[in-house]
Amino acid sequence: MDQGPASSGSYRSQPDSPRFELVKEIGQNVWIAVHVIAQILNHENLVSLVGRINRQPFSSTQKTDNKTDSYLVWDFCDAANLSTIFKDHPCKDSSYYLPESLCWHVLLALMRAVTYLHDGKRLYSNPGLLPDAPKEWRAVDIDWLPILHRAIEPANIYFQHPRGTETYGQCKLGDFSKAAVTHHVINAKRKPGTRAYGMSVARYRGNEPVLETMRKYPENPEDYPVDERPYSLIHELWAIGAVVFTMMTGKLLTFKCKECGCCHIQKCAVEGCLGDEAAALGCECILGGCEHIGEDDCSEPRSVWKRCNHNCEYPVINIHTYMARAKYTKMLREAVWSLIIFDPKLKGITAGEALSYTKNTEWLYRQWKEETEEEKEFRDVDDDMAERRAAHSKGNGQKKAAE
Repeated sequence: MDQGPASSGSYRSQPDSPRFELVKEIGQNVWIAVHVIAQILNHENLVSLVGRINRQPFSSTQKTDNKTDSYLVWDFCDAANLSTIFKDHPCKDSSYYLPESLCWHVLLALMRAVTYLHDGKRLYSNPGLLPDAPKEWRAVDIDWLPILHRAIEPANIYFQHPRGTETYGQCKLGDFSKAAVTHHVINAKRKPGTRAYGMSVARYRGNEPVLETMRKYPENPEDYPVDERPYSLIHELWAIGAVVFTMMTGKLLTFKCKECGCCHIQKCAVEGCLGDEAAALGCECILGGCEHIGEDDCSEPRSVWKRCNHNCEYPVINIHTYMARAKYTKMLREAVWSLIIFDPKLKGITAGEALSYTKNTEWLYRQWKEETEEEKEFRDVDDDMAERRAAHSKGNGQKKAAE
């Protein structure tokens, strides 16, 4: 993680007392606070650091050297990553790509992961409640320093095989080599329902004084190289939406192409013109891409970014058009739209915390589970755990009755 200059050392109060390592050198000029990182990277939707193995290598004389090799042990993600899915299953139709249940699975996992990293909050279940009782969001620390991942992309989204009756195994966000711990403090004692003030911000890559980054935030991002542009929580949320957009359409969204850092995203001048036309025809369909959506593209696409003047590998994507034609439920399209609507050049949308966005996503997901047919064939981890708890409670009841 990028945290600025690091210090190292150890503490020994008395000659015979235990030694407490603050950080450990794992390579030339590379140090890591192993125990601290293991406590922070500890979430079901993160590729978590679960331990460390120390090994003393033997020399040619079969004698141990004084040197000790350390190996970090991470979660085993035995079902590859999202990039592999894209490669193995190419998109054949931009109106429907991967199953909606998988899109929800990845979306919820990433939202929960970012809520933990940025807000320091996670879902807890109370063992004393009924199996289907809702979980509760709780803070893991009173004064949490937000972490920005800065690399939410398909290659860093990993999967495990199912461990029970759930349809998909755990989805985990990995690769924290670009992550940054920011200065903005999330106060867990803030009253529920009150607005979170302030904003966590860092450079897109690397480090610089936070005042310098904040100075650049209200300015035009095109005036700076990609790696020097400001990056905040809203960029994290947009990246999640962009990943799921690709899962739905097979199209890649980017505000920064490799050639010149230009934007390849457009919107309708009249927001959602295809959807508005469908509504005028009386459309109440739950799925997008219905018969009410016209075949013609938007006649007035617009972008506030400079036009790309070279043959770039990325096509220009009108997100209004693609979302209107995506054959997914209005719940998923609304959840994704609330994330990708952000534009770095338009400063009207900011985010002080991730939790409000995550709660909205969770609410739309519950609607999808209650109102659609696909949900009947889909089981998430919560369904599996509720069944296990119910079976356990039933077994205990039968045991007491027998006694």
